Amino acid sequence: MSQHEPAPISRRALANDVVAVLAEICEAQIRLHDAQINLQQSQARLITMARGLFDPDAPAETPTSTIETIREAVRNAPVPHSRNEMRLEAYQERRQEVLRLYAETDLLQREIAERCGLHSDRPHKILKEFRARGDERVKQGDARRAKSAALQAATQGGKPPAAQDEGQPVQVRGASDERAALGGSCVPAQSEEFVTASGAEEAVLPAVDPVPAPDDDPLPVDELPKREPIIPITKPKREPPPKPVAASTQIPLALEEKPEPAAAPELPVDRVITVQGPMVIGPTGQWRTSPQIGRTLAILADGQLYGLDRMQRAGRWTDVKFVSAGLTAWARELKEIGVDLIQLKGIGVRLARREIA
Repeated sequence: MSQHEPAPISRRALANDVVAVLAEICEAQIRLHDAQINLQQSQARLITMARGLFDPDAPAETPTSTIETIREAVRNAPVPHSRNEMRLEAYQERRQEVLRLYAETDLLQREIAERCGLHSDRPHKILKEFRARGDERVKQGDARRAKSAALQAATQGGKPPAAQDEGQPVQVRGASDERAALGGSCVPAQSEEFVTASGAEEAVLPAVDPVPAPDDDPLPVDELPKREPIIPITKPKREPPPKPVAASTQIPLALEEKPEPAAAPELPVDRVITVQGPMVIGPTGQWRTSPQIGRTLAILADGQLYGLDRMQRAGRWTDVKFVSAGLTAWARELKEIGVDLIQLKGIGVRLARREIA
């Protein structure tokens, strides 16, 4: 038997599975609803009976028959099947549908799989199982496809399968376009399929393409194109290494002058720092940071004391704890550009120019 790789699930098969699961859920909900109604009715009857038992004016006889009836109703209340049982029932229905379609139609097995929402190789396994049991529907489908194969062979001018010896394989080419005979696998494959006339076994042989004949006869020897002579490639000659130049003749090269670092722009007298976007400019240098940190420190540029909540609003932080957590790192960077960050716990933060010793 040929080994085929399992084909991917088609969109149609997947949609059939989803619809089947939805139908199972609806059936389970209906069963649960019926059971709930029966239990509510039984509960109401028990409550009425209990009230009658505790009523002093009620008759002394106990309605045992009614109690037994309620117990039996509760015990036999419809309970929905488990999910595995419902899936098993749905699968059994699909197996029966595969047998029906195989017996009553000329569909390929892959087409049957699409209609039933199964993998393309599943109908072949189902038919093989029921063929071993001697199922009449499989025999009917085998005979139907044997007749179709014989008519097709007769139409094409070939020898019909019935005229061949018993047990000889009947070749069915183009499995993707033609009907496979006598229960052979209808799954499209890369090789040609052969099925026996009895329909019980199958064998797969690789297709071998004949060697194509040349289109034209070979040219005579006199008419063959002449080849140009091959000129050998000579190896390049190695040039001698250059002679060393005397030290007296060497011309000294001027050393490249490194550009001096740009001086920091001058700050206004009444400002400790100047903020230009992400750039924080101090007395002795510049510090490139994020625009949000720049907005936060810009409010401290005048050297006044501000609270953390004011800095939070200026920098548009979601929480004041982010401002408190970043003070240590900001103080270290500001120190490099000549600015001290002074924090007064519980009061606020201010900036001051760093004194040069």
